[in-house]
Amino acid sequence: MDPRYSEDEQVEQLKSWWKKNGPSLIIGVVLGLGIVIGWQGWGVYTASRAEEASSLYQLLLGVQSESALEAGDRLIKEFTDTPYAAKAALLLAAAAVKRGDAADGRQHLNWVLENSEESGTLHAARLHLGQLELGEGNIDDALAVLKVGERSAFESHYRELEGDAYSLKGDSASARTAYQESLAVIASDSPYRGFLEAKLADLATIETAQ
Repeated sequence: MDPRYSEDEQVEQLKSWWKKNGPSLIIGVVLGLGIVIGWQGWGVYTASRAEEASSLYQLLLGVQSESALEAGDRLIKEFTDTPYAAKAALLLAAAAVKRGDAADGRQHLNWVLENSEESGTLHAARLHLGQLELGEGNIDDALAVLKVGERSAFESHYRELEGDAYSLKGDSASARTAYQESLAVIASDSPYRGFLEAKLADLATIETAQ
């Protein structure tokens, strides 16, 4: 670290450097990763290098700039067969929703559902799409998106969103059942139980007022 600058100044310099060079760096890492995979295969690629690439990708997620979004587009178009493409699509969907472009967000999430083979990524895309549809007032579309047979460790999240959808539809009985089933499968020590219990309490208050 340069002694001429304070710690805060050095941190700001690092942030500035990453905003300018981060997207190009992550693309370079992914390109290098693709070359290694082509020659050696995933099975022999060292865990430390894979973790390094993953860490750099996480840094990309925190970069809010036009160049970062361009990097995401390139990952989708040129590296469709890598896990990074679907993750980039999730990032672009989140950015689209944040700027109020639900249509673009929906397009990216549907791309993930059509192209990804990773169970966790598919569940994340489906749940985010369900949230998007609820936010747009498309309750039936949200419920349709959430209809999936194998929910794995995401059962609680699915049931909670279904509870939200039924609550918005005015179907208190179905909403209560969904929230209760969400609580039934969530860890007993999860701090999120309080949010679900609050939703049940709000539901009871609404029913009493009716």
